[in-house]
Amino acid sequence: MSAFAPTLFAEVCADEGAGNVLLSPLSMYQLLALLDLGTTPDSDTYKELGKLLGEEEDRANVNSLRNVTAEGIKFDLATSVWANGLKRSFIRKARKRQGAESFPLPSTYEPINEWVSDQTNGLVPELFGDEDMGDGTEALLIQTVYFKGIWTKQFNPELTRMGETFTKSDGTETSANLMYAKQEMNIILNSDALGGASAVILDYGTSGSAGEFAGIFILPGGHDTWEEYGSADMESLLSGLATHPLTDLLDESVTTTARVSLPRFKLEFGLNEPYSMKQVLKRMGMTSAFDEAKSWQFEKMSNQDLYVDDIVHGAAMVVNEQGSEAAAASGARMRGRSADRSPYLIFDRPFVVIIMHRPTGTPLFMGKLEDPEFI
Repeated sequence: MSAFAPTLFAEVCADEGAGNVLLSPLSMYQLLALLDLGTTPDSDTYKELGKLLGEEEDRANVNSLRNVTAEGIKFDLATSVWANGLKRSFIRKARKRQGAESFPLPSTYEPINEWVSDQTNGLVPELFGDEDMGDGTEALLIQTVYFKGIWTKQFNPELTRMGETFTKSDGTETSANLMYAKQEMNIILNSDALGGASAVILDYGTSGSAGEFAGIFILPGGHDTWEEYGSADMESLLSGLATHPLTDLLDESVTTTARVSLPRFKLEFGLNEPYSMKQVLKRMGMTSAFDEAKSWQFEKMSNQDLYVDDIVHGAAMVVNEQGSEAAAASGARMRGRSADRSPYLIFDRPFVVIIMHRPTGTPLFMGKLEDPEFI
């Protein structure tokens, strides 16, 4: 997970450029772990997922988060399998490993979207559109993460500065409401590992549970003003996150009295249109699972040949004076291999026609059909 999370984040950030990004590496990791339960041993898909997920100890550590509780914090992981005819052994494993619920495959995405919305307290209202899922869909595997935590030391709303200026990466300005606090906190100043970035680390939960969960807010470049900021600072920060474990970065922090101004914000990603992780995961080395020609590689999931048609993701986060609320959902759509694998050419658009003498290759006639007289 220590390698998977920053790599996934860096890949999505590279795709989005200067746009907003929000994702849950935990949700994606758990979804891939669920897929892994159904793979054929020693197949290409099995090996590729193994490299992404790491050792069994890593998977066990991530899965143990299901049992974490803390006062002042609500944290839930949920998994569901929507299918007809998957192997009972796979369903049992999914239930044992991830507490998965299982449901019949519906004709539309509506009940799946309702389940996602319920698990995420409405932050992710739907993961798929309202349209029919169409022929060929044999299974949908869904994983959600929900978090809501109060700050251990909450911001005083009376100190929030309304209508302050927030400068975007392109230099344009917008209005933001900046929460303010001066208190003892963990900070990182001018981290070499993050290209000179600085950070504040704020604990969630009551005083008795502080330290279990924390919010880390990282300011690129370590500069005091926007005029000194450049896109290279964000690139250095993202590069540092991709190469340095978060636990190592936390070791750089010091506890001191400091001041922080942090905007109240709501961040959404992949909600208006689910974000496809297919190309991202392919670049990370997961290719065979998407290959219809290798659909036999999920033998532990189904007696039918299945492949992953797409993996989608959506996430939302709200940060205010009281604390933070965040949720994400990931979904894998499994399709069955087409029954007839023979080539099928349908001449239902303009085409070229040639009549030729085979032995000499001489064309007797050559034509381009655009708007002919059909008979």
